Amino acid sequence: MGMDNLMKKETCPAVLGIYKRLRTRPYNNHYKRIAEHMTDDAMQAIGASTTGAEVLLWASHKLAMNSLYLFWERILINRKCFTDNFIAAIWLEMFTACGDLNHQHPVERDGTESDFWWQDGIENDLPDSIITSPYLLESPAVIRRYCQARKNGWETLRYTRGGRQWSTLHSWKAIRKEIEEDSVPGFEMGRTMLGSRLSFSIIAEILNCGAWKIFRYLLENDLEELEKNVPLEEIACHAVSQFPDKEAIEVLNILEEIRPGITGNFRDAFGQNLLWYGMSNPRSCWFHPNCRLTAFLLDHGCSPELPTNIGLSWRFLTDSLTDRHKDSLWRSRITVNRNLEEEQPNLWSKQ
Repeated sequence: MGMDNLMKKETCPAVLGIYKRLRTRPYNNHYKRIAEHMTDDAMQAIGASTTGAEVLLWASHKLAMNSLYLFWERILINRKCFTDNFIAAIWLEMFTACGDLNHQHPVERDGTESDFWWQDGIENDLPDSIITSPYLLESPAVIRRYCQARKNGWETLRYTRGGRQWSTLHSWKAIRKEIEEDSVPGFEMGRTMLGSRLSFSIIAEILNCGAWKIFRYLLENDLEELEKNVPLEEIACHAVSQFPDKEAIEVLNILEEIRPGITGNFRDAFGQNLLWYGMSNPRSCWFHPNCRLTAFLLDHGCSPELPTNIGLSWRFLTDSLTDRHKDSLWRSRITVNRNLEEEQPNLWSKQ
């Protein structure tokens, strides 16, 4: 049944208002066209309407990207007015929205538009912008800006999506060979001569090279110094968010040796466990039946029923994915991890 036919039986003024404002309009509309129909009272009425959720999903495809942030926030602030299935659909829209990662000009709550470039310094108005709303932390662009503004919980969030960036310090390049060969004596000798502290850049290089002997040695002998600069929980977030299954599990196993239970006990500032961080991993499909990382996290105490930031559990969000969604998400990952096909082949393509 088409939208026009659905509207013939609709009586909710807010639903009808949104529909009439956008029905004849092309795409990329400004939020101001429907703003008066997105108030808290209107959200309650829309949530109680038989076609309200369907019209909101339809409207989301009529709005410009810069208007969606405010649109999503209005819905999530009033999420109790809607079904879990509808909120899961909004989550997926945010989760897969990657069209403006480097440059955003979001419509703000007062109707104005901001203009943020990723390389800019932290503007005074960034912390108050819709682009750093804690309701929208499923969006890659929001996570980046949220961390740039260093808002509550940014320390672990920075490891998701694009990941925390690092660079090899010039003075450490002399012992890169020892790291690549996983030589503990060579690494320690070079480190002693340089007298440098353990930074995230060094730990990231060690993990990226699979230097597990060096990593374990540092945990066993220099734990206090290491944790002062890079807490073990952050290392776990980094591995779960960025590494293929085998490497991520190796890191977690070593961490478990030093701090038993760290995998299952971790909670970020929003109460989310490592399963949520695994969802953003571009080198693994958390929903794939062959995903060893997901199996490891579940086996080590990460509850699939723990709510994520939007109030729905990891299990519910995962179960809400259709074959079409899984096919699309798998394809986005194969562009990053060319070896994914071997362990986690596409089971959902109709081709």
